[in-house]
Amino acid sequence: MRKFTLIMALAGSLLLGAFSSFAQDLSTNQVKYQITFDQATQSYTVWVIPMYNTPNANNPSTDEMGSTAQVTLKIPKDFVMKNLTSIHGSWRKPLTILGNPATHPKFANYTYDKNFYYCSVGKEPGESSYGKFTANTPVALFSFQTTGCTGPVEILDKSDPFIAAAYKAYSLNVECSFYSRSGQSSGGNGLPTEQFLQMLGPGAQCQEAPKKIDLVLTTSLDNKLPEVGDNVKITVVVKNNGPDNATGVQVKDALPSGLEIAGSSSTQGSYANGIWTIGSLAVGESVVLTLTTKVVATGIQYYVAEVSKADQEDINSTPDNGIPDEDDYGQTCAGAPILLCAGQAVELSIASTYTNVQWFKDGTSISGANSTTLKVTSTGTYTFTATNAGCSTGACCPIIVVEGNCCPAEICVPVTIKRVRTAAKR
Repeated sequence: MRKFTLIMALAGSLLLGAFSSFAQDLSTNQVKYQITFDQATQSYTVWVIPMYNTPNANNPSTDEMGSTAQVTLKIPKDFVMKNLTSIHGSWRKPLTILGNPATHPKFANYTYDKNFYYCSVGKEPGESSYGKFTANTPVALFSFQTTGCTGPVEILDKSDPFIAAAYKAYSLNVECSFYSRSGQSSGGNGLPTEQFLQMLGPGAQCQEAPKKIDLVLTTSLDNKLPEVGDNVKITVVVKNNGPDNATGVQVKDALPSGLEIAGSSSTQGSYANGIWTIGSLAVGESVVLTLTTKVVATGIQYYVAEVSKADQEDINSTPDNGIPDEDDYGQTCAGAPILLCAGQAVELSIASTYTNVQWFKDGTSISGANSTTLKVTSTGTYTFTATNAGCSTGACCPIIVVEGNCCPAEICVPVTIKRVRTAAKR
């Protein structure tokens, strides 16, 4: 008598029949089943692990050809399978969940682990290729997802008491099985021999998909060309573009020496010592930090702020890595005019890492001004461009040089300014 796969219920009832089971001979070409979980795709995969190679004495073909097979899963009670996808062979989604005495009362009379339910996934009849079998190399059979992460999912072990309970209660064979050409004698007239030996490894423990966020930080000033002594209001906005809620959000800023804090306020969290502790941000939510500062020095004053912490992974930036191109980093500047005293020059310098530099005066390029320093002897508005930075990108403010009747010793700002005396005219 041959071994039957599980017949599931239609319209909520089990179709019962006179099924019997017996201890079948085990083939010398055996297999194991394994189940794994992929956190990135939130998918389970069931694998067959052959303990033999193809071709072999029973199967001269390179590919393994399989007929019937059944995989029974031990599942959490609130398990709901969806998106069953056949990979090798054609597999049927279970129509009935077994093991619940409330829906199948006869199970109440038998002993098994009633903390779980059970379902069988059967292969459609008819031979199909599993591809080449190599000993101890897994071959994927099918994958599926569930409606939630509720606990471990296991392959039903051959010694599990639910196998006997299902047969005694409803004459159902829920035992895992596998039949292929390699498992059967080449004579062809004997009874089919079982190839499934046991499950491999523990069950698959699901993990929720990692939460993802997209924090975008922007900065702005209400006056980019202040005078010394003026107040400048800096505004920092952080928005969470999702797709998940953010927690543990923190922003770190750097205030230049030419600006002094006069006050701060925020729509959420607290600000102290250059750290804005925000906390949680729902998807689509924005929060605002406002700093009131006073200009205490001439020259360019750069303000920088960056998201420095978050509990979730940001999809396109890394907190506190100091990369200006990322959207969690913001910088802005204010430029108080520089006084140029009679008989002096002002030397402007930019970062030595800038390449292909071109300086401009009043919007017109300065011939030969292509180094990272520029000696200025006349008033005007100076800017620069470079391959990896420049005022045209909004990364810096124009440097305004005006006539003055004073001569400060030296001004140190992000754009370094050094005064040098020129030779007196005779």
